[in-house]
Amino acid sequence: MAQPFLQDPFFRRSVILLAEHDSEHTIGFIVNKPLKLKLGDLLSNLSASDFPIYHGGPVAQDQLFFLHCYGDKIKNSQPIGNGYFWNGDYGDMIGLLISKKVEKSSIKFFIGYSGWGPGQLNDEFKSESWYLSDPDYSLLMKNGSQEIWGGALKRMKSPYANLAKFPDGFWMN
Repeated sequence: MAQPFLQDPFFRRSVILLAEHDSEHTIGFIVNKPLKLKLGDLLSNLSASDFPIYHGGPVAQDQLFFLHCYGDKIKNSQPIGNGYFWNGDYGDMIGLLISKKVEKSSIKFFIGYSGWGPGQLNDEFKSESWYLSDPDYSLLMKNGSQEIWGGALKRMKSPYANLAKFPDGFWMN
């Protein structure tokens, strides 16, 4: 998650779930930046769908991605851990949505993703732009923004928990 002083407009107070990490690249999704869009706004065959869309990051902002726990029902899903997956067969995902066999707490949609090249994310960790913690999927799948960022910090305990109380916009005082 972003430390409270990071002012980058894409990543300020963001929590990113890393979906893929190797020596060549890292892919993740900002899980706490909802957009004013719903899934039905993007997919005409799901016009009644009110699943929120999140800003996943600044890369590939013309693509839809999804995080879910339906790896056994969505072919080609990529495992992340603890029974969660990212992407997979869009037809399978849409079929589940049309049949109303998907709960909002089990799937999250993103426009774009966050990506880093070789060594880039490690350098950002060294400069303390980010804090690393084990994911709490029940927290990450919630809707909302401040609750997820603050909750993730509180879960890390002291001294990080106190940062959750740090006011947003402190520089404006």
